[in-house]
Amino acid sequence: MVSGIGGVGFGLVQLAQAKGARVIAVSRTEAKLKKAAELGAEFTIDASRISVGERVREITDGAGDSFSSDTQKTASPCILFSS
Repeated sequence: MVSGIGGVGFGLVQLAQAKGARVIAVSRTEAKLKKAAELGAEFTIDASRISVGERVREITDGAGDSFSSDTQKTASPCILFSS
């Protein structure tokens, strides 16, 4: 999980997508989610509307993410990579 969709987070979306990972972008900002999708996020989650954990488990069939990094030290906006 990469916490923080912004300059670093958008770069990580592109990097992970280029390496063949499934990218799940999570934010509370619709514009950032839209941009993450444009950059290659396969899934987006609006953390202000639904449970991130539940949705990630649905997307990954219960496996969760396989890479995590925190770029902002917050728990709301994030990107999850799953190969």
